[in-house]
Parts: sequence; structure tokens; C-alpha cells
Amino acid sequence: MNIGFYLLDVEQKNSKHQTILKAINKLYDIRPHDNIVLFNNKFSMVDPEQKYYTLHINEAKYFKGILFVFDIKSAMLTKSFAAPRKQLLLIDRPEWSEKRNIPYLFWQHIYNNEKFELLTSSDSMEKLCENCWRKPLYNLKDLNGEQINEVLQKL
Repeated sequence: MNIGFYLLDVEQKNSKHQTILKAINKLYDIRPHDNIVLFNNKFSMVDPEQKYYTLHINEAKYFKGILFVFDIKSAMLTKSFAAPRKQLLLIDRPEWSEKRNIPYLFWQHIYNNEKFELLTSSDSMEKLCENCWRKPLYNLKDLNGEQINEVLQKL
């Protein structure tokens, strides 16, 4: 299976990025025969355990597999990509309520887009997404390799 992770700028000081990379490495331990790729623009981190391929974000347009997306900026870029079989958008905070100057249609074109399956990071976020948009596919309470594997098995 082809599994991709789309992170624009990977930074050493960003704890979310560290958690994601640790989860990707653990996923490789669980699924060693899968092609696991990280698509990014700038990689400013030392990952001595790196078990995944790293490609530029432009290559994700042609990636025929499952693509994990971790923020709205990335989702805006990837929503027009034709090649990914499915895109999984992790929602860890209600960005639509934080950025009230952005019109509703913008958010609707992302959260209700059939190309995306929604993933949440908490029970409250799951309920909020279900009430505002649609039911998420899975609730990743801890972002780790085991839970990512469960999400993949659910597809």
C-alpha cells in the first residue's frame, strides 16, 4: 500500500512534527512492506530513526495512495490533486471558529469535500465536527503508528 504524509515545513522545535515523524517511523515497524512517503517543502529536523522516503510537496500530485494531511493550508493545496486515492485530514482544533473572517463556503469546500475523510484528535473535536460538518472516520486520541494503522485498516 502507498501511504503518504503531507507536511509543508518540518521544524525541529515543533512538537506536533516530532510526534508525526515518530508515528510514521512506528507505522513503518508495523507495515514494513508498504511504501511510506513524507512530502514536504522544508525539512529542518534531525530524524535518526528515519524509515520513510522524503519527497518534495509537488510530487504528492502524482502520488497514487492514501495521503494524510495535517492542516488547512495543506488541505487547500491538496484538494485539487487527482492522483491520491483518498485524503485523510486530521482536525485538532476548530480553525473555522478561530478565523471568522474567512467565508463559510471556504470551509465547506474542505470539510465537506468527498476527497477528504475527517480524522479528529479528541472526543470533543469529534462531536464538534459531526455537528458542524460530518461524522469523522476515526478519532486519533493519540497520534501514533498503531492508531494510524487502525485508520488504514478501516478504509
